[in-house]
Amino acid sequence: MAAMTKQERIDNETMRRAKEGDFSDWVNTQLAGGAAERLGVDRPIEASIPAWKSEPQNQGTAMDLINQLDATPSWPELLGMKEQLVGIPAITTDEDEQRNMYQYLINEMLRSGKKPRGAQALDVSQFPENWRRTGSTTFTDPENPDLFRDLKGLYTGENLGVFNLADEPGKGLLQFPHFQPGWAEGDEDKGLGLGITDYGELMEGMITGATPFKYAKMLGQNIYDSDLYGDAADTLSNIGIGSIETAVKPVQWLAEQIDKINKKITGKK
Repeated sequence: MAAMTKQERIDNETMRRAKEGDFSDWVNTQLAGGAAERLGVDRPIEASIPAWKSEPQNQGTAMDLINQLDATPSWPELLGMKEQLVGIPAITTDEDEQRNMYQYLINEMLRSGKKPRGAQALDVSQFPENWRRTGSTTFTDPENPDLFRDLKGLYTGENLGVFNLADEPGKGLLQFPHFQPGWAEGDEDKGLGLGITDYGELMEGMITGATPFKYAKMLGQNIYDSDLYGDAADTLSNIGIGSIETAVKPVQWLAEQIDKINKKITGKK
């Protein structure tokens, strides 16, 4: 069977969402453009509220959408699932994670083919039920406290009262589809990608030029985990293009961002 073209994938996603009652501006635009006619099916009748809005939304829902993407997603495909993904929080190795699943998806595309860095999404299906999270990947059973066992575990490295996702298959990380390396940052005008600016690398490069290398790396790591990086990705996704008039403001702007990251690291107000 021949592989679907990008237009066929967009048309099928349009019909899937319309049949579920989603008649957002994006869906209506695709329907007006002949999605149903190209597929040879009847155009669905508009409902007042998308069906998914009355259903539970969680990580599994998000991955059902994300797994429909191929290695080179288009902006129409991404924007078509944006509203639903924005309402689902990303659960990562950062206990203070502020991003939603749409922001995390954009970040995942940007770091495709690169060495893993920053907070990574955890597979919540592997979380132990009713256990309390105590670290980036660790959990304890609140119904079975044992101080002596916990102290002993510090020396032996074994503690039955602690569950560590990092010891599970795949280290407990959520498995994302493979995106073509460089596609997210590629030149949109030339059809080579989406034209998204990688703000994490951009700021790390700028900071490296102004600070000792070890501190630059530390700040760069925290940029990837900060709401600043998520906000930048969301800003680009909101406008549907990969550039803004000014990627970097003057030195005062950079100083403000460094101060913001420093406060996140140190916890200072």
